[in-house]
Amino acid sequence: RSLSRARVRAFDGAPASGDPGRMAWQPNPFQAAHVLQAYASLPLWGREGGGGATLHVTARAQSGLPFTPQVAGDVNGDGVANDAAFVFDPSTSADPAIAQGMRTILGSPSAACLSRQVGRIAEAGSCTGPWTADLRAELLASIPLRVGRGMSIAVRADNILGGVDRLLHGPAGRRGWGDAAPVDRTLLSVRGFDLAAGRFLYDVNPRFGSAAAARELYRRPFVLEVSASFTLGKSWPHIAIDQLAHALRHEAGAAEDTLAILAQSVRPANPMRNTLQYDADRLLLTSEQAVALEAMSDAYEAAVDSLTADDVEYLASAVGREPSARITRRIRPVHEAGEALQVEYLRCMRTLLSADQWALMDAGWIADVERARGEPMRISCLASVPGQEPEAAEMP
Repeated sequence: RSLSRARVRAFDGAPASGDPGRMAWQPNPFQAAHVLQAYASLPLWGREGGGGATLHVTARAQSGLPFTPQVAGDVNGDGVANDAAFVFDPSTSADPAIAQGMRTILGSPSAACLSRQVGRIAEAGSCTGPWTADLRAELLASIPLRVGRGMSIAVRADNILGGVDRLLHGPAGRRGWGDAAPVDRTLLSVRGFDLAAGRFLYDVNPRFGSAAAARELYRRPFVLEVSASFTLGKSWPHIAIDQLAHALRHEAGAAEDTLAILAQSVRPANPMRNTLQYDADRLLLTSEQAVALEAMSDAYEAAVDSLTADDVEYLASAVGREPSARITRRIRPVHEAGEALQVEYLRCMRTLLSADQWALMDAGWIADVERARGEPMRISCLASVPGQEPEAAEMP
């Protein structure tokens, strides 16, 4: 639940119910009091050699935005059409049209907020629009075709509720599912002025509080998007290995640098070291968290060294002598195992950091941890206690 109020003047656009220059408090017209959001990620299939499909679903529902019953026009003469409406009592109104109109509107569910304001000017933000909901889904599939190459397919569905609404009720009978159209805030419209009585004559808007009319203008369509991408040409490991082979043949000095870069590419990034170097101030890390992350970083580097040592030696001996495709197939499993190890340490970091700190981490790392949710841990997260290091388990 979220509540916020602002102190504004009618001259600044706030609903006027008296002196337009007077400062008054009113609810934020752009903030819903209640917002419910859920996200689910469901792996559909996958295999060790790469490839897989995951379904991501996001659902959101929020209460209506606050609004003020208003008069269509500028009846107080301040130059701004934002005047709050007077809620006439149908039992005492001398105008039969007003009495009949208010009697009808007070009986409608969309105008329930008026019942407690009969006989006075409507308060700012005293009414609330209807709840709105949104449902969207995304299916991401990866199909490996060759080492370093593959096809990615994405199917995205937006405003699924709107599509279901149209399917069940037809184009003419839509109920507005998935739409977020604004409601009609106009309660009264001026039809004339009584010179003898010195007052305006009004008509009651029977569509007050309804979003049916605006929904035709702000209708959100159901969208289904299908896209596919395919990697053409050589993959980055092939290119890097070809460059290294060229350096070994023609540039002896550059060969060592190129080999070092290629060897480094086998190693996954160290998230603990990156966090300590670049994000310590932004995350407001405590001294205990910094000590624990340092311990995790040392253990991670040792585990990665052990994991990639054979491949670094293999690269030094194989580049320039074996085909690039064969070398790529040789280093790929180790590279994937290193990425899996990185995710395990990220899961340990998640237990060490607060929810607010974790929300500021790299979005890709957060997504990796979310995908691993529910899977058994392969390392022991002892680094959450300063001075102790996690024990790396043997990676497949």
